[in-house]
Amino acid sequence: MCFSLKTLSSYPISTFCTAPTAYRMLVQEDMSSYNFSNLQHCLCAGEPINPEVMEKWRSATGLDIYEGYGQTETVLIAGTFKGMKIKAGAFGKASPEYDVQVVDEAGNVLPRGVEGNLGIRVKPHKPFSLFTEYTGDPDRTAECYVGDFYLTGDRGVMDEDDYLWFVGRADDVILSAG
Repeated sequence: MCFSLKTLSSYPISTFCTAPTAYRMLVQEDMSSYNFSNLQHCLCAGEPINPEVMEKWRSATGLDIYEGYGQTETVLIAGTFKGMKIKAGAFGKASPEYDVQVVDEAGNVLPRGVEGNLGIRVKPHKPFSLFTEYTGDPDRTAECYVGDFYLTGDRGVMDEDDYLWFVGRADDVILSAG
Protein backbone atom coordinates (compact mmCIF):
# COMPACT_ATOMS: atom_id res chain seq x y z
CA MET A 1 0.00 0.00 0.00
CA CYS A 2 1.35 3.40 -0.99
CA PHE A 3 1.67 5.69 2.06
CA SER A 4 0.96 8.88 0.06
CA LEU A 5 -2.18 7.49 -1.55
CA LYS A 6 -3.35 6.10 1.80
CA THR A 7 -2.85 9.54 3.38
CA LEU A 8 -4.73 11.29 0.55
CA SER A 9 -7.67 8.92 0.87
CA SER A 10 -7.76 8.62 4.70
CA TYR A 11 -7.83 12.29 5.69
CA PRO A 12 -10.04 15.21 4.59
CA ILE A 13 -7.38 16.60 2.27
CA SER A 14 -8.97 18.86 -0.33
CA THR A 15 -5.91 20.25 -2.13
CA PHE A 16 -2.86 18.31 -3.29
CA CYS A 17 0.13 20.19 -4.70
CA THR A 18 3.31 18.32 -5.55
CA ALA A 19 5.98 17.96 -8.19
CA PRO A 20 5.23 16.10 -11.43
CA THR A 21 7.76 13.45 -10.37
CA ALA A 22 5.52 12.54 -7.41
CA TYR A 23 2.47 12.25 -9.68
CA ARG A 24 4.49 10.01 -12.01
CA MET A 25 5.30 7.71 -9.09
CA LEU A 26 1.74 7.68 -7.72
CA VAL A 27 0.04 6.72 -10.99
CA GLN A 28 2.24 3.62 -11.17
CA GLU A 29 0.34 2.27 -8.16
CA ASP A 30 -3.03 0.49 -8.28
CA MET A 31 -5.21 3.44 -7.30
CA SER A 32 -8.56 1.63 -7.63
CA SER A 33 -8.96 0.84 -3.91
CA TYR A 34 -8.48 4.42 -2.69
CA ASN A 35 -11.22 6.95 -1.95
CA PHE A 36 -10.42 10.45 -3.21
CA SER A 37 -13.84 11.98 -2.48
CA ASN A 38 -12.40 14.80 -0.32
CA LEU A 39 -9.84 15.81 -2.91
CA GLN A 40 -10.99 18.86 -4.90
CA HIS A 41 -7.86 20.48 -6.35
CA CYS A 42 -4.68 18.97 -7.78
CA LEU A 43 -1.73 21.16 -8.70
CA CYS A 44 1.85 20.73 -9.81
CA ALA A 45 4.89 22.87 -10.53
CA GLY A 46 8.62 22.54 -10.86
CA GLU A 47 8.83 20.80 -14.22
CA PRO A 48 6.47 19.91 -17.07
CA ILE A 49 4.11 17.01 -16.46
CA ASN A 50 3.51 14.54 -19.26
CA PRO A 51 -0.01 14.03 -20.69
CA GLU A 52 -0.03 10.29 -19.86
CA VAL A 53 0.36 11.02 -16.16
CA MET A 54 -2.40 13.64 -16.28
CA GLU A 55 -4.75 11.17 -17.96
CA LYS A 56 -3.98 8.33 -15.52
CA TRP A 57 -4.52 10.68 -12.57
CA ARG A 58 -7.82 11.94 -14.03
CA SER A 59 -8.99 8.36 -14.64
CA ALA A 60 -8.18 7.32 -11.07
CA THR A 61 -9.39 10.41 -9.19
CA GLY A 62 -11.78 12.20 -11.55
CA LEU A 63 -9.65 15.34 -11.15
CA ASP A 64 -7.46 17.34 -13.48
CA ILE A 65 -3.96 18.47 -12.53
CA TYR A 66 -3.45 22.22 -12.90
CA GLU A 67 0.10 23.35 -13.65
CA GLY A 68 1.86 26.45 -12.42
CA TYR A 69 5.17 28.19 -13.03
CA GLY A 70 7.12 30.52 -10.79
CA GLN A 71 10.45 31.21 -9.17
CA THR A 72 11.76 32.38 -5.83
CA GLU A 73 12.38 35.76 -7.46
CA THR A 74 8.88 36.06 -8.92
CA VAL A 75 6.31 33.94 -7.08
CA LEU A 76 3.60 32.57 -9.42
CA ILE A 77 4.25 33.87 -12.95
CA ALA A 78 1.78 31.72 -14.86
CA GLY A 79 -0.65 28.91 -14.34
CA THR A 80 -3.62 26.99 -15.57
CA PHE A 81 -6.29 28.64 -13.44
CA LYS A 82 -9.79 27.46 -12.63
CA GLY A 83 -12.05 27.67 -15.67
CA MET A 84 -9.17 27.55 -18.14
CA LYS A 85 -8.70 24.80 -20.67
CA ILE A 86 -5.92 22.44 -19.61
CA LYS A 87 -3.30 21.90 -22.29
CA ALA A 88 -1.14 19.01 -21.14
CA GLY A 89 2.47 20.13 -21.10
CA ALA A 90 1.71 23.86 -21.03
CA PHE A 91 2.00 25.65 -17.71
CA GLY A 92 -0.84 28.01 -18.47
CA LYS A 93 -1.15 31.73 -19.06
CA ALA A 94 0.41 34.71 -17.32
CA SER A 95 -0.87 35.50 -13.82
CA PRO A 96 -2.95 38.69 -13.60
CA GLU A 97 -0.07 40.74 -12.16
CA TYR A 98 2.33 39.75 -14.92
CA ASP A 99 2.90 40.52 -18.59
CA VAL A 100 4.93 37.47 -19.61
CA GLN A 101 6.37 37.36 -23.11
CA VAL A 102 8.83 35.27 -25.09
CA VAL A 103 11.68 37.57 -26.07
CA ASP A 104 14.98 37.42 -27.93
CA GLU A 105 18.42 38.26 -26.51
CA ALA A 106 17.78 42.00 -27.02
CA GLY A 107 14.39 41.97 -25.25
CA ASN A 108 12.27 42.09 -28.41
CA VAL A 109 8.95 40.22 -28.21
CA LEU A 110 8.97 37.19 -30.51
CA PRO A 111 6.02 35.94 -32.59
CA ARG A 112 3.78 33.18 -31.21
CA GLY A 113 5.29 29.74 -31.70
CA VAL A 114 8.91 30.94 -31.71
CA GLU A 115 11.21 29.76 -28.92
CA GLY A 116 12.96 32.38 -26.84
CA ASN A 117 13.64 33.66 -23.34
CA LEU A 118 10.74 33.91 -20.90
CA GLY A 119 10.57 37.53 -19.83
CA ILE A 120 8.44 39.55 -17.45
CA ARG A 121 7.73 43.13 -18.50
CA VAL A 122 9.10 45.53 -15.86
CA LYS A 123 8.57 48.86 -17.64
CA PRO A 124 6.83 51.15 -17.13
CA HIS A 125 5.99 49.35 -13.84
CA LYS A 126 7.70 46.41 -12.17
CA PRO A 127 5.25 43.88 -10.68
CA PHE A 128 5.18 44.37 -6.91
CA SER A 129 5.96 40.71 -6.23
CA LEU A 130 9.09 40.62 -8.40
CA PHE A 131 12.30 40.59 -6.37
CA THR A 132 14.35 43.77 -6.11
CA GLU A 133 17.89 42.47 -6.37
CA TYR A 134 20.34 39.69 -5.61
CA THR A 135 21.77 41.05 -2.37
CA GLY A 136 25.42 41.98 -2.74
CA ASP A 137 25.52 40.94 -6.40
CA PRO A 138 24.64 43.93 -8.61
CA ASP A 139 26.24 42.32 -11.69
CA ARG A 140 24.01 39.25 -11.45
CA THR A 141 20.98 41.48 -10.92
CA ALA A 142 21.86 43.59 -13.98
CA GLU A 143 22.27 40.47 -16.15
CA CYS A 144 18.60 39.58 -15.53
CA TYR A 145 17.29 42.75 -17.14
CA VAL A 146 17.21 43.32 -20.90
CA GLY A 147 15.22 46.20 -22.35
CA ASP A 148 11.78 46.28 -20.74
CA PHE A 149 12.06 42.74 -19.37
CA TYR A 150 13.32 40.69 -16.46
CA LEU A 151 14.57 37.41 -17.93
CA THR A 152 13.71 34.34 -15.88
CA GLY A 153 16.59 32.24 -17.16
CA ASP A 154 14.13 29.84 -18.77
CA ARG A 155 13.28 29.34 -22.42
CA GLY A 156 9.84 28.71 -23.75
CA VAL A 157 7.22 29.22 -26.42
CA MET A 158 3.88 31.04 -26.31
CA ASP A 159 1.14 29.53 -28.44
CA GLU A 160 -1.69 31.27 -30.30
CA ASP A 161 -3.90 31.07 -27.18
CA ASP A 162 -1.25 32.75 -24.96
CA TYR A 163 -0.39 29.48 -23.18
CA LEU A 164 3.26 29.16 -22.22
CA TRP A 165 5.31 26.04 -22.85
CA PHE A 166 8.59 25.37 -21.04
CA VAL A 167 11.51 24.37 -23.28
CA GLY A 168 14.47 24.42 -20.89
CA ARG A 169 16.92 26.54 -18.97
CA ALA A 170 18.65 29.30 -20.93
CA ASP A 171 22.00 28.26 -19.48
CA ASP A 172 21.48 24.74 -20.87
CA VAL A 173 21.59 26.06 -24.45
CA ILE A 174 24.76 24.96 -26.20
CA LEU A 175 26.03 27.21 -28.98
CA SER A 176 27.80 25.36 -31.77
CA ALA A 177 29.55 26.69 -34.86
CA GLY A 178 29.66 30.15 -33.38
